[in-house]
Amino acid sequence: MDQVGRVSLPLATFAIALFVAEICTRYLDFNDQILPKRRENYLYIQYLVQNN
Repeated sequence: MDQVGRVSLPLATFAIALFVAEICTRYLDFNDQILPKRRENYLYIQYLVQNN
Protein backbone atom coordinates (compact mmCIF):
# COMPACT_ATOMS: atom_id res chain seq x y z
CA MET A 1 0.00 0.00 0.00
CA ASP A 2 2.80 2.40 0.90
CA GLN A 3 4.58 1.55 -2.36
CA VAL A 4 1.45 2.31 -4.39
CA GLY A 5 0.94 5.59 -2.56
CA ARG A 6 4.50 6.64 -3.26
CA VAL A 7 4.09 6.05 -6.99
CA SER A 8 0.56 7.36 -7.44
CA LEU A 9 1.17 10.70 -5.71
CA PRO A 10 3.66 12.03 -8.30
CA LEU A 11 1.46 10.63 -11.07
CA ALA A 12 -1.59 12.37 -9.63
CA THR A 13 0.35 15.62 -9.24
CA PHE A 14 1.56 15.34 -12.83
CA ALA A 15 -1.96 14.64 -14.09
CA ILE A 16 -3.38 17.63 -12.21
CA ALA A 17 -0.58 19.86 -13.54
CA LEU A 18 -1.34 18.73 -17.10
CA PHE A 19 -5.04 19.34 -16.55
CA VAL A 20 -4.42 22.86 -15.23
CA ALA A 21 -2.03 23.64 -18.09
CA GLU A 22 -4.61 22.44 -20.60
CA ILE A 23 -7.30 24.66 -19.08
CA CYS A 24 -4.94 27.65 -19.01
CA THR A 25 -3.99 27.27 -22.67
CA ARG A 26 -7.62 26.89 -23.69
CA TYR A 27 -8.55 29.96 -21.64
CA LEU A 28 -5.71 31.97 -23.19
CA ASP A 29 -6.68 30.83 -26.70
CA PHE A 30 -10.24 31.89 -25.93
CA ASN A 31 -9.01 35.29 -24.77
CA ASP A 32 -6.85 35.72 -27.87
CA GLN A 33 -9.88 35.10 -30.06
CA ILE A 34 -12.43 37.14 -28.10
CA LEU A 35 -10.54 40.13 -26.70
CA PRO A 36 -9.22 41.58 -29.98
CA LYS A 37 -12.76 41.56 -31.40
CA ARG A 38 -14.11 43.18 -28.27
CA ARG A 39 -11.38 45.81 -28.48
CA GLU A 40 -12.19 46.49 -32.14
CA ASN A 41 -15.86 46.92 -31.27
CA TYR A 42 -14.95 49.24 -28.41
CA LEU A 43 -12.75 51.39 -30.66
CA TYR A 44 -15.44 51.45 -33.33
CA ILE A 45 -18.09 52.58 -30.84
CA GLN A 46 -15.70 55.22 -29.50
CA TYR A 47 -15.14 56.42 -33.06
CA LEU A 48 -18.89 56.64 -33.70
CA VAL A 49 -19.49 58.54 -30.47
CA GLN A 50 -16.73 61.08 -31.16
CA ASN A 51 -17.87 61.77 -34.72
CA ASN A 52 -21.55 62.29 -33.97
